[in-house]
Amino acid sequence: MLRKLKTQVTQAVNSVTPSEPQHEPLFNESSTPSEGFLCPVCMHSFSSPDELQVHFRVHAIKQVGKQKLTGSFSFSSLENGFNESDALHLELDMKELKSQLQDEKRYSVELKKELDRLHGLIANQTEISEDEIPYLTQQMQMLEAGKALATERMLEMEKETRGMSRQVEQLKQEKSRLIEKIGELLTKIASKTDEIEEKNNEKALLGDELVRYREEIQNLELEIEDLRRKLDQRPSEDDVSVLRKELVHAQQLMDTITQEKEEKIKKDVGTIRNMEQDHKKLTGEIAILKSNIEALKNTISRYDGGSERLIGEINAFRKVWEEKATNSAERILDACRKIDDLEITVNGCRKKIIDNGTEKNKLSELEDARNSLLEVEKERNSLQQEIVSLFALLDEQKQNYAEKKIQIIKNEETISEHRKEIEQLKKNISKLEASLNEASTIEGILKQNLKEAKAKESLLMQKISEGNGVENLAMKQMHKEKMALEETVNRLNETLKSLNTSHENAISQHEESWKKNIEAEKEKMKKLENELSNLHCNYISAEEKNKKLSALLEERTTTSEEKNKIIETERIKLKSAVEKLALMEEKALQLDSELREKETAAIRRNEEYMQLKETMKEMQSEMKEIKIAKKKLECDLAEQRESSKENVCQLQKELFTCEQEKIVLKEQFENILQQFSALNEECSRCKDNEVELLENMSQKELLIKELEQNIRSLMAGLECERHNHDKSIKDLQYELSQLQQENTAILTAKERELVIQMETVSELKEELHAKERQLSDIMQEMERVRNELRSKEEGRYTLENDALKLKRQNVELRKELDQLEKSTSQLKNDFEKETNLLKNSLENCEKNKEESLSRLHVQLEAEKNRLKEISKDNEEKDEILKRINDDLKKANEDSNKLIILQSELEKKKTEWLQEKRALQERCLTAENDLEFERERAIVNKRNFDDVQTAIRELGRVNQNLQMDFAKQISRKWLEDSEAINCHTCDKPFTLTNRKHHCRQCGQIFCASCSSFTAKIASSRNPVRVCNACHEEIMHR
Repeated sequence: MLRKLKTQVTQAVNSVTPSEPQHEPLFNESSTPSEGFLCPVCMHSFSSPDELQVHFRVHAIKQVGKQKLTGSFSFSSLENGFNESDALHLELDMKELKSQLQDEKRYSVELKKELDRLHGLIANQTEISEDEIPYLTQQMQMLEAGKALATERMLEMEKETRGMSRQVEQLKQEKSRLIEKIGELLTKIASKTDEIEEKNNEKALLGDELVRYREEIQNLELEIEDLRRKLDQRPSEDDVSVLRKELVHAQQLMDTITQEKEEKIKKDVGTIRNMEQDHKKLTGEIAILKSNIEALKNTISRYDGGSERLIGEINAFRKVWEEKATNSAERILDACRKIDDLEITVNGCRKKIIDNGTEKNKLSELEDARNSLLEVEKERNSLQQEIVSLFALLDEQKQNYAEKKIQIIKNEETISEHRKEIEQLKKNISKLEASLNEASTIEGILKQNLKEAKAKESLLMQKISEGNGVENLAMKQMHKEKMALEETVNRLNETLKSLNTSHENAISQHEESWKKNIEAEKEKMKKLENELSNLHCNYISAEEKNKKLSALLEERTTTSEEKNKIIETERIKLKSAVEKLALMEEKALQLDSELREKETAAIRRNEEYMQLKETMKEMQSEMKEIKIAKKKLECDLAEQRESSKENVCQLQKELFTCEQEKIVLKEQFENILQQFSALNEECSRCKDNEVELLENMSQKELLIKELEQNIRSLMAGLECERHNHDKSIKDLQYELSQLQQENTAILTAKERELVIQMETVSELKEELHAKERQLSDIMQEMERVRNELRSKEEGRYTLENDALKLKRQNVELRKELDQLEKSTSQLKNDFEKETNLLKNSLENCEKNKEESLSRLHVQLEAEKNRLKEISKDNEEKDEILKRINDDLKKANEDSNKLIILQSELEKKKTEWLQEKRALQERCLTAENDLEFERERAIVNKRNFDDVQTAIRELGRVNQNLQMDFAKQISRKWLEDSEAINCHTCDKPFTLTNRKHHCRQCGQIFCASCSSFTAKIASSRNPVRVCNACHEEIMHR
C-alpha cells in the first residue's frame, strides 16, 4: 500500500513542478506498469479519483469480511483442538507477515527520502493551488484506510490470543477433572482395604469360634470321663438317691429357663410398645412441621412476588438511565460536529479576507467576519453550556442510581424485618386463638349456667303458684340470682371486649414484628428440614430394628412354645409318677402281709428301670442332635470359607481393573501433558510474534506521525481544520477503545463530513462571486464608507486581538495533544508490563504443574506399594485359611474318635444294666423303699400345689376375659345425635370441638380425650381409641 502511495505522491509533485528535472524512480516501474489512479489492494487502474474511491470502499469491505471469516475459522480450529495442518498454516501465515513487515520497512525508508525531497520542493513553493486539495484529501483517506486495516489485523491477533487462553483454561479444567478421578480412585481403594480388613476380622472371629468349639469338645470329653469315674466309684445302694437329685436339679433348671425367657419376652414387648409410641409421636410432629412449612412457603412466595416487582422497577430505571446516557452522548457528538463546522467557516472567512485585495472589501468582509465570529462565539458558548448541563444531568442520574441502589438494599432489609414480625404475629395470633377458645368454652359454661338458672326460675315459679306465704322469699332469691348472673355476664362481656381490643392492638403492633421473624423462621425451617431428614433416617433404622425384633420375637415364641410342650410332657410324667407313688404306698403297707405284692412291686421297679432306659435314650438323642449341630456348623464354616474365597477373587478382579484404569489414566495424562507442552510452545511463538507486530506497529505509528507533521507543514491554510480533525479522531479512539465494532461507522461519518466541507467551500465560492457583483454597487457608496473607516479600523484591531486569542488557544490544544501522546506511551508501557506479568504467571503455572505431576507420581508409587502389601496380606490370609482347613480335618478325625468312644460307652451301658438287675435284687428291703417313696410323695405334693395355684390363676384370667367379653357385648355404637357432651370431660360439642367415636367402647369423645390409637381384634390397622380403653389395652 505504501508503494502505491509513493507513486501517487511522486506523480503529484511532478504535476506541481513540471519545469524541474524529474528524479529517478525509487523502484522498478517497468516491472509493475500502471496508468491513472491505482487501487492499493488489487492494483487496478482508474481514470478518476472518484472511481478509485468507490472501488476501494467495496474492496476494503470484502477484504474485511474475508479476514473475519478466516478469524472465525481460526477460532473454530482452536476450539476443536490444534492439528498438525493448523500448525503448518499458522507457521506459513507468520512467515508471510514477517516478509510483509520487511517490505513495509523498506518502503517506509524510501518514503522518508521522498518526503524529504517533497519538503524541500514545497519549501521553495509559496502558494498551494486549489487542485492539490482533493489530492491531499484522497491521500489522507488512503492513510486512514491503512490504519483501519492495521487495527483490524491487531484485533484478529488479540482474538487468537484469547482463543489460546481459553484452550489453556480448558486444559486446567481437564487437569482438575483428572485430579478428582484420582481422588475417587483413592477413596475406592481405601474402601476396598477396609472391606478386606473386615473380612480378616471375620476370619479371626471364625478362628476364635473354632478354638471355642474345640475347648467345648474337650470339656465334654472331660465330663464324660468324670461321669465314667463316678459310675465306677458309685456304690450300688446310692443309685436311687443320685437319680432323685438329678431329677430335682433338672426341674429347677427348667423352671429358671422358663422364667428367664418369659422376662425376656416381656422386655421385648415393652420395647416394641415404646417404639410404637415414639413412632406415633414422630408422625404427629412431622405432620405439624409440614403444615408449618406450607404456610411459610406461601408467605415467602408473596414476598418473592414483591421483590420481583422491585427488580422490574430497577431494570426499567436502568433502561431509562441508559437511554438518557446515549442521548446525552449523541448530543455531545452533535455539538462537537457543530464546533468543527463553525471553525471551518471561520477559516473560510480568513481566506476570504486574505484574497480580497482592496481595503474596502477587507472592511466589508471584516464586518461580516466580525458578525460571523460573534455568532460562532455565541453558538460555542451555547454548546459549552449544553455540554455542561449534559454532564450535570449525567452526574445527577448517577447519584439517583446510587440512591436507588441504597433504597433497594434498605427495602430488602425491611422485607426481612417484616418477615420476622409476621412470624411473631403468627405466634401471638395462635396464643390469642387459644385464649379465644378458652373464652368460648367459658361462654358455653355460662350459657349452661343460664339454662340452669332459668330452670330454677321455672321451679320457683311453680312453688310460688303452689304456696302464697313463700312468694316474697322466692322473689328475693330470684332477684339476687338475677343480679349475680347479670354481673357475671357484664364482667364476661367486658373481658371479651378487652380481649378483642387487646387482640386488635396485638395484631396492629405485631404485624411489623412478624415480618422481621420470617428470615429466622426460614433458617429454622432449614434446620427442621435437616432434622426431618435425620428423623426419617432414624425412622427407617427403627423400622429395620422393629423387623429384626419381630423376627426375634417369632423365633423366641416358637422356642417358648416348644419348651412349653416339653414342660407339659414333663408335668404329665410327674402326674403319672404321683399316681405310681400312691400305688407304691398302698403296696408298701401290704408288704408285711403278702410277699406276692413285693414281687409285683419288683416288677413295677423293673418298669421304672425301663423308663430310666428311655431317659438314657433321650440323652443319646440329645447327643445326636449336638452332633448334627456340629455338622451344621462345619457346613456353615465351609460356606463362609467359599464365600470368603469368592470375595477374595472379586477383590483381585477389581484390583486388576483398577490397575488397568490407572494405566489408561497415566497414558491419557501423558498425552495431555504432551499436548499442553505443544500448546505452550505455540503460545510462546505467538507471543513473540505479537511482540514483533507491536514493535512494527509502534514504528508504523511513528512514521505515520512524522508524515502527518510534514503534511501539516505543507497545508498552511488547513492547519486548524486538520488539527481539530486529528483531535476529534484521537478523542474518538480514546472513547471507542471499548466499542471497536463501531470504528468503521465513525470513519464513514468522517468521510461524509469531509464531503460536507467540500460542499461548504463551493458554497463560499458562489458567495464570493455574488460579493464581486456587489462591488460595483459598493464603489458608489465609497464616500459614505470613508467616514466609517476609522470605526472599522478599530474593529479590525479588535479582530486581530481575537485572532491572537485563537492562536493562544491553538497552542494550548497542542499542549493537550502532547499530553495525550504521553498518556498513550504510558498505556503502551502498562501493556508491556501486563504481558511480562502474564509470562511470569505462565511460568509459575508450569512450575506448579511440574510439582503436581511429581506429587502424583509419588502418590502412584505409594499406591503401588499399598497394593503390594495388600497382595501379601491376601497370601497370608490364604495360608491362614489352609491352616483352618487342616484344623477342621483334625476336628473331623476327633469326631470320628468320639463316635468310637460312644460305641464303647454303649457296650459299657449294657454291662451297667446287668449290674443294675443285680442291684434290684438287693433293693428288696421295704424300709428304704418306703422312705424313698415318702420323699417323692412330698416333692410331688409340692408340684401338685404349684399346679393348682397355676390353675387358679388361669381361672382368674378366664374370669377377667369373660368380664371383658361381656363388656364388649354390652357396648353399643352411639349415634351422633345422642351425644351432646364428651363422655369423660363433659365438654359440649361445637364447630371447633368435634365428635370422635372410640372404636373399642363405641362412646363419643372430644379430640383431647381420644388422641390415642391402638390395634383391636376387629381391625388390622391401629384405630382411634379413648384414653381409658388405651390404658386397658396397654395393661393387657
